[in-house]
Amino acid sequence: DFPVYYVCLATHNHKLGTRANALNPSDIAKIHFHDIPTPEFASPPPDFNALSKFPLHHQPLWDVILLLREPIASFLRDISSKSRRLIVVHDFFYVI
Repeated sequence: DFPVYYVCLATHNHKLGTRANALNPSDIAKIHFHDIPTPEFASPPPDFNALSKFPLHHQPLWDVILLLREPIASFLRDISSKSRRLIVVHDFFYVI
């Protein structure tokens, strides 16, 4: 058996925990949820009159995602020092 860690923003972990009620409690108990702190960031409304069709209002979110590298790397270093094997499943689209 491998320990399973689910690393995500606290709000997403909370949502997942509320949805997990339909699952077997003994299966959920095997998953260790680890909250990554959410940095503060601006969330401007979309500018529908902008010349560029690129959704610039999402840029602050992308900037914040880059700040999550260190907390995630620190967590991986910590658990890898305690385990002989480490499996990482990366689901980028759930972050958004």
